[in-house]
Amino acid sequence: MSAAREYKDVLVGLTAAAEELRDRDRVRVDALVRRLEELAQALEQVGERAALTRFAVDMQWEAVLEVLWSASRIAMRPPPPPDPCADPANLDALNDAVADRGAELHEILRRRRFGLRRS
Repeated sequence: MSAAREYKDVLVGLTAAAEELRDRDRVRVDALVRRLEELAQALEQVGERAALTRFAVDMQWEAVLEVLWSASRIAMRPPPPPDPCADPANLDALNDAVADRGAELHEILRRRRFGLRRS
């Protein structure tokens, strides 16, 4: 076999390898674009959920302040900042806990207002 023929065979092999790599890269790019779209959608949902949670907590805080307004001996403070260590996976449980504590406070104040003892 001549040197020119060997050179052409090597070039054919390199060209095929390069084309195979380009094909794999195209497939990988398509997969990454789909993943990026999924992550963008998830990020948007997280932002919406965070805003909704913040709104619910603010509303609960306002309701608590309204109930406590009559108890002037209690110092009114701004709401505490969000807990940076809170696990987002527990968001539903944390939202429920906020609502439960607000309901407990309303019940305690209702009982005191009507002279009922707490059981």
